[in-house]
Amino acid sequence: MLKRNKQLISKLLMLIMCTSLVPTTIAFASEESVNFAEGTQQDTGLNYSGDNGEWTFQGEYSSLNGGVINGINIYFNEENKTYSLDIGYGDKLSGTLNIPSRIIFNGNTYSLSSAAEYVFQNCTNLEYVSIPEGLKYIPQGMFSNCSNLKIVVVPSSVNEELWGQVSAFSKCSSLEKIEVNQNNPIYKSVDGVLYNKSGTKIVVYPAAKEGESYTIPDDVVSIMEDAFNGCKNLKNVEMSDNVIEINNYAFSGCTGLQTVKMSNNITTINDNLFSGCSNLTDITIPSGVTSIKESAFKGCSSLSYITIPSSVTNIESTAFQGCSSLTNITIPSGVTTIGANAFQDCSNLTNVIIPDSVSKISTNAFLNCNKENLIFWVPNNTIRLMLINANVDSSKIRIGTGSSDITKVNSIALDTTNSNWMVGQIGKITATVLPSDAADKTLNWTSSDTNIATVDNSGVVTAKSKGTVTIKATANDGSEVNQSRTITISGQGDTTGGGTSQTDVKVTGITISGNSSITTKGGTIALTPNIIPITATNKNVNWTSNNPSVANVNSQGVVSAISNGSATITASATDGSNITASTVITVTGQTTTSDNSSNSVLKSVSISGEEEVSHRLKAKVKYDGTEPSLEYKWQRASKKDGDYTDISGADEEEYKLKSSDKNKYIKVIVSATINGINYNVEDTTSKIDRNTSNDDSSDSNSNSSTSSNYNNSSNNTVIYGQLTSQNVGANSLGSNIISPANRMFTNPSGHPVSGWIKLYDKWYYIDDNGMPKVGWLNHNGKWYYLDQSGVMVRNASIGGYWLGGDGAMIQ
Repeated sequence: MLKRNKQLISKLLMLIMCTSLVPTTIAFASEESVNFAEGTQQDTGLNYSGDNGEWTFQGEYSSLNGGVINGINIYFNEENKTYSLDIGYGDKLSGTLNIPSRIIFNGNTYSLSSAAEYVFQNCTNLEYVSIPEGLKYIPQGMFSNCSNLKIVVVPSSVNEELWGQVSAFSKCSSLEKIEVNQNNPIYKSVDGVLYNKSGTKIVVYPAAKEGESYTIPDDVVSIMEDAFNGCKNLKNVEMSDNVIEINNYAFSGCTGLQTVKMSNNITTINDNLFSGCSNLTDITIPSGVTSIKESAFKGCSSLSYITIPSSVTNIESTAFQGCSSLTNITIPSGVTTIGANAFQDCSNLTNVIIPDSVSKISTNAFLNCNKENLIFWVPNNTIRLMLINANVDSSKIRIGTGSSDITKVNSIALDTTNSNWMVGQIGKITATVLPSDAADKTLNWTSSDTNIATVDNSGVVTAKSKGTVTIKATANDGSEVNQSRTITISGQGDTTGGGTSQTDVKVTGITISGNSSITTKGGTIALTPNIIPITATNKNVNWTSNNPSVANVNSQGVVSAISNGSATITASATDGSNITASTVITVTGQTTTSDNSSNSVLKSVSISGEEEVSHRLKAKVKYDGTEPSLEYKWQRASKKDGDYTDISGADEEEYKLKSSDKNKYIKVIVSATINGINYNVEDTTSKIDRNTSNDDSSDSNSNSSTSSNYNNSSNNTVIYGQLTSQNVGANSLGSNIISPANRMFTNPSGHPVSGWIKLYDKWYYIDDNGMPKVGWLNHNGKWYYLDQSGVMVRNASIGGYWLGGDGAMIQ
């Protein structure tokens, strides 16, 4: 075993306790080595001396243990004479950081070998980092949340792939470019973008890279996880049909992204692929896509129209949650499942068509889709009952084909006045849609050349350069009715010399785009100021809220919900023009204090269940008094004391572990508001280090596996407790056993057990009061039927549905 001295030299990246010795910019000597020498012990522990970053240690080498010095820790391996960087107090580093490839101490030379995960995390003042030769691996989260980091230089020695779970450059919101040594065998940099060596994979597109449009090179076949995550300048992305894979979170958080031209060879819209792209208005799902994964379009609040192709068979949980501009959804005939909360908060939906191929609609799939004239069109009563069980108001459900029952658009007329525009001009084209009772009168607006003029989803045109352009409006209801008009744009302020003479162009108008309501607890929306004219010299605005106790707004126009009510958000020009614009934000769904919890005390929570992929964890809450209204939030992290991130859609009492949770720690936070005071309790699992063959499998695949998976009691002893003196006589459980319908299941301590229980080779599902359930039961996404005695029915037909050998409905 290698002997590893934990003597901490703590960052030749300084920050000594003695602040007078700390330079403004953190940098190593420009030479390849940094020298150390021993001296006499002093209170400061470490002194800076020498013009080129030479350091002098005071006292014995071993005495430096114990955190005397602030900074990033350095560990020496005496056996192979290497050193590694580990987490210390690196969040205090600033400016430029040049890490040395060698350190000399007491005549010994130590070469850099490795760096710990998250070693520079939260170094928010670092701007430039040069990684030296010798480092072979860029660890997980190495520069996570280095929000001012602009440039990173990767050496030729790095020869292992970046960690795929958490990007090394996550939340580096100021990152402009990544440079790579040309001799690196794994990576290369093209115009500041990190690719694999062959150029077939985009690894990282810097979040602050300049430019509004990006065309992905034809050589690219794969876009890696988080590749474009948080890119704030991008508005338009195009890719060729050579791209066959776009990984999770690839475009998540690109709040400025408006249009994406996708490859026609994509077959899956992966997890959180476009989540948080609040300005996305134009995207076509390729015709070969079979699955739309969890949270794929969550929070795309400007997306007013989407066509789900007939190839899709599965729409997962929260896939379109918060797409509040959608008005019309047609589920294609190939879809079999609609996941939990899939269309939650799509508050402007007016028509939803569901085919008879759908066999499962999960809980709250259409939660908060409550527009007054919303109609769900279903082919039969079976689908109707599914919607009702998913908490859809039965009064909004109609049996019919939908397409023949809905009045469609038959004509569009566009305002033809003023077809001659100037560069920088912004104006709206008015559209008249007929007939007046058309169910969906929304339009999809497109420009024939976005370099000349762009158009948003409400028909507002921005003239960008001289030329002729065609603006087209197409009905979103599937009628394919459209209308176009041509605009000619001439230059602004042309002079004889061909130049433009403008010194200070004032703002003349502001419009605000973005959602007008927040319906989720603690939710946020992003508002965008549209400045008129586009050539204004100073386009900055100041955001304010007239009611911050209901909703506040930050300097970027992000509005956060505080309590139920309404608030007026105002954007004010900062160029002295005194131009302002306002919008009213309505906030609902925030927690209010309930009278019945006034005597409650939230005490603790503990996580139970198998800590293994595909198994369910359950939050068990302890409280005194009346049961309070509880809210659950599940999170994951790679280190037990690391930064935990919310798991999308995981806000219930139970959470099913996924393959992405392997090697992670899972935390649950339970909160309650009692008498106006917020209370939180939490618990964390051990590392999830076990896996199964299929994390999407049911908890009941066969009779043999059922007995271990169904019984969630830690004590296999189950006792029937008499609930009634009525003697019901013999039954299917045996001549001397009272029917479970009149009995209570308890453990030897007399406490009720719950979940699946096996008794005399028969299965029962027991509720939290120890009572067996009867009738239809949805468990882990599968349907079971329990007869009047509570026994699970197997190998039989109930109501036209066949139940297999494991009791689950065969669909």
